[in-house]
Amino acid sequence: MNKIIKRYSTLAETNENLSCGKAIEFTPIKQGDICLDLGCGIGANTKHMASKTGKMGYSIGIDITDIMLKKASKSIDKNTNYAFIHSDIENIPLKNESVDVVISNCTFNHCIHKQSLWNEVYRILKPMTMVIVSDIYSHE
Repeated sequence: MNKIIKRYSTLAETNENLSCGKAIEFTPIKQGDICLDLGCGIGANTKHMASKTGKMGYSIGIDITDIMLKKASKSIDKNTNYAFIHSDIENIPLKNESVDVVISNCTFNHCIHKQSLWNEVYRILKPMTMVIVSDIYSHE
């Protein structure tokens, strides 16, 4: 995990990213949705989802790298309908059935305990909602 944190911390200081997909382009977000971006990096997709949810909705980005979250949080003010949380994605600090949409770009592949991650995603999703993952994935 330390190699991942080092790699992404270096990227946070540039305009580059390692996104392996564009899950956001396939995400039908509605006004009032609660959205989650797992492995949010500098927060571009988190902010984009927040703009689609309107004032009644909310968007949350979770990342494990402090420097990425520091960069992502620079634009937060009291009128912002998004937030960033420092956490690993195998222990999502959200309530059961609290999220309408989960997206992730190139994050699941870093997870050691993939079944734990999927269990967490299932736990936080409301019934009849959506997960969109763009990743290179291997289940062992």
